[in-house]
Amino acid sequence: MVDRLATAMSSTRSVTAADFEIEGNAQLVHCGHDCSAVYRANHARIRMYAGVAETTDLDVMALYADAMMDPEGQGFPAPGITPPCAMVEVRLPQIEQAHPAHAAA
Repeated sequence: MVDRLATAMSSTRSVTAADFEIEGNAQLVHCGHDCSAVYRANHARIRMYAGVAETTDLDVMALYADAMMDPEGQGFPAPGITPPCAMVEVRLPQIEQAHPAHAAA
C-alpha cells in the first residue's frame, strides 16, 4: 500500500503544488487481522498507521510517530491514545523544482 502511495505521489509531483497532501484509510486484508489503517502522504514522506480506527486523529498519530521515529522527537502527553499495531514511514526523495523565472531563461 505504501509503495503504491509512493508511486502515486511521484507521478503527481509535476502537476501538484509542493504542499500537496492526501490522507485516507484502507483495509489491510493481508495483515492477518483484516485491520484498518490510516495514512497521510505528501511529497516529503508517507506515514501509515495500522490497527487504528478510520476516525483516528492523524495529527495525534504524527506526534506519536515523531516521538518514536524522529531522532529529534519530543515526548508528548497522550491521554487515551491507542498506539497503532504497526507504523510505516517512507521518506521520499526531494526533487528541486525549477523556479518559473529560471525555466524561462
